Amino acid sequence: PIMVALSVDIPEPGDFTTLDIADRPIVVVRGDDGVARTFLNACRHRGAALTTECFGHGRRFTCPYHFWVYDTGGKLVGNTAREAFEGIDVDGLVEFPTAERAGAVFATLTVGASLDIDAWLGDMASALEILQLDKLYRYDVETKLPSGNWKATADGYLDGYHIGFLHRNTIGTKSITNRNTYDLYGPHVRIGFANK
Repeated sequence: PIMVALSVDIPEPGDFTTLDIADRPIVVVRGDDGVARTFLNACRHRGAALTTECFGHGRRFTCPYHFWVYDTGGKLVGNTAREAFEGIDVDGLVEFPTAERAGAVFATLTVGASLDIDAWLGDMASALEILQLDKLYRYDVETKLPSGNWKATADGYLDGYHIGFLHRNTIGTKSITNRNTYDLYGPHVRIGFANK
């Protein structure tokens, strides 16, 4: 499982957010029933993106190509020229297993995979709850950056050695370089950086 959104990103039914993960366009939406779901952001007919907005709100997703319509639960609720598609085996969007805990929305990007979020989080759940992510609010700023190299991104969060150099004028002014704590929670780790 990976975190695909914060609960505050989709607080109300019909709210959605989009992102690309591993070259897959994803839409995370809060359904009319209040449940967060993750779908492939692609119409089941020709694969066109259902939305290109980063954040939004709506009761339906309408494909811009042929106007196939899906509800917030991912169900196909309308398509043009229905008689031409009599008996199609498409009933909705491609859905990924999704779970929401402690203000975070997690998904597994394998269709049909099992997702036991409580077992996967294990003891890390209490550490996640401490962050009080469910009490955050969204501050919208649109910034488009090219995707970083995964190794450089991961390595940057694993050590405090670079803080006093790379970030010397920002967080490096209050952090002690190369001093970290690592709290292990099963397959998870919480990393802490020492402040002056």
